[in-house]
Amino acid sequence: MEVESKLYQCSGVEQAIVRPFADEEGLSYMIAYIVPKKNDLKVSQVRRELAENLMPFMIPEFIVKMPQIPLNSNGKPDMTRMPVVMKEGKNYEAID
Repeated sequence: MEVESKLYQCSGVEQAIVRPFADEEGLSYMIAYIVPKKNDLKVSQVRRELAENLMPFMIPEFIVKMPQIPLNSNGKPDMTRMPVVMKEGKNYEAID
């Protein structure tokens, strides 16, 4: 995914995963999960860097800093253990 590759190019980002969701109205949005190289990484800095390389609609609506990406028994990211950011008053469903 292009958004993920651009996140990896951001200074201060060690790992990144992007996952699409849809709210109850069927509107799509993205959540980016990032593991910073240092704890002082600001999400606003990541957004600025993404804005230099991506169209505005490609920038994830939510960026969640995590200490690590949880892995499943196969060593792949365990998306069931990732926090979901819900839009206010909206339900969501994962888009696979």
